[in-house]
Amino acid sequence: MTMKFFKNNPLENMEKKAVLKIFNDTLDNNTMDGIKKGKIFVSDQAINEAIKRCINREEKAPVQSVSVQSHADGRLEIFIKIDDEKSIRLTGMIEEFICSGDKAVFTCKTNSHTIEGRLMPSWIFSRLTLGFMCNFINEDKIPDNVDVAIDDNVIKVDFTKIIESSKLGTANIKGIRLLDILEVVKAVPGEGGVEIKTRLNIGKEIIQKVSSALKQ
Repeated sequence: MTMKFFKNNPLENMEKKAVLKIFNDTLDNNTMDGIKKGKIFVSDQAINEAIKRCINREEKAPVQSVSVQSHADGRLEIFIKIDDEKSIRLTGMIEEFICSGDKAVFTCKTNSHTIEGRLMPSWIFSRLTLGFMCNFINEDKIPDNVDVAIDDNVIKVDFTKIIESSKLGTANIKGIRLLDILEVVKAVPGEGGVEIKTRLNIGKEIIQKVSSALKQ
């Protein structure tokens, strides 16, 4: 990978190489290419495979399967198979999807007003979050007590614990977390998948921290 990744940034070569190395050690090449462009496309197939792996790992999963279909108008269709005789379909829009520093939140508004108080949507949306972040998180296990709040037809998932326990969340360069450099600012459904918008936080404060850390 060339140094064009940090073009027009005042980082010195040593800092450049150090930051690039920790990114390369943590994320795959396709994800890195997307980060350089500020957007990563995660296909419905990749999302559904990640959710399937998660369900297969859980002995007491309340459903048989969950699959997502994204549409060009920003809609998400979520198909939930409870058993051979029961299934549910939800349609929703992503209102918020961010991962920045110590904050990681996903908010979705569905067209259903019948899910308040039900445990299953809470379970589903925490796994859906993992599916969206499958390019960043090489992990299929959901930590206990992921915070999911349901208010009428609005579901809000605090997926901070999912991120913190992942390789992305634990990666650092001499104590400077990768999460302090890379931010996820938005998730936009499109035809066949979800585009994750990213941003690199390489301001003066981060530059100074990296430079100071490398001198220690």
